[in-house]
Parts: sequence; C-alpha cells; structure tokens
Amino acid sequence: PCLGFDEAAVHDLALGGLLHDIGKTAIPVAILAKPGALTPVELAVMRTHPRRSFDLLRRVEGMPQTVLDIGLYHHERYDGRGYPERLTGETIPLSARMAAICDVYEAMTTARPYKRASSRQQTMEMMRAARGHFDERLLGTFLSQLVEADRI
Repeated sequence: PCLGFDEAAVHDLALGGLLHDIGKTAIPVAILAKPGALTPVELAVMRTHPRRSFDLLRRVEGMPQTVLDIGLYHHERYDGRGYPERLTGETIPLSARMAAICDVYEAMTTARPYKRASSRQQTMEMMRAARGHFDERLLGTFLSQLVEADRI
C-alpha cells in the first residue's frame, strides 16, 4: 500500500491526476497559451474547466467517484476561497485535497508561456507560506516526501 491506500485507490488517484484538467480541452487556446495575465473575463472562462472536466468524465461508464471528485474539486481551497463550489476544509474530498497539492506543485515547477519554472525549494517555501490554501496535514506529508526523496 502507498500512504495507506490500497492498489485500487492508488489507481483511481493516478487516473484522476491524469484526467483532472481534461476540461481545458474546451478552453480556447488563446486563453490557455496567453503569455500575460488573464483578463477577468478570460479568468472566468478558465475557471470553468473543473466543471467541464467533471461533465466530460461523468459520461464515461464506470468512472470512479475519486476521478470525478478530483476533476471537479482540484481548485477548491481549504479556507473556502477556491472554485467552483467554494468548499471548505474536509468537505473537500480527500482525493481533491491531495490533487490540489500535486497540481500546484507541478504548475509552479513547470515553465509556462507566462512564467519561468520555480525551483523545488522555492516552490516548497511558497506552498508552506500559502496559509489556507491547502490541507496543512496533507501538505506536510507531501513536502516531507519530497525532502526524503532528495536524501535517497
């Protein structure tokens, strides 16, 4: 088992990680690849992608609930300031709280048309400082695993 999850749960989490942004296929490329800041209208369009992900994924017969939850809720924040539903704390499914951490880490450490990649250390510091954004217990576990991986 990985972090206490059985093989089937790990499979569903991995599948959710792979498919969580599938709703971005419905977002205009001009918004996705824009080199500068998004306008309020563009940001509103971009923020539709979790709902679009959910709508696409729920059409697939037998799609695990974990995958649906990750697609819909990966931009929720622990303090309730996320989207699309403004859920708070543990009302956000565990899988989505985990995916949010992975999604932010990947976004920050990857170069994009509008920004340079941050280093692992910078990213870890910024994520620690983002009070209210993440489930602190899960974030601590994630960051400790990164530190442990550096030791190996």
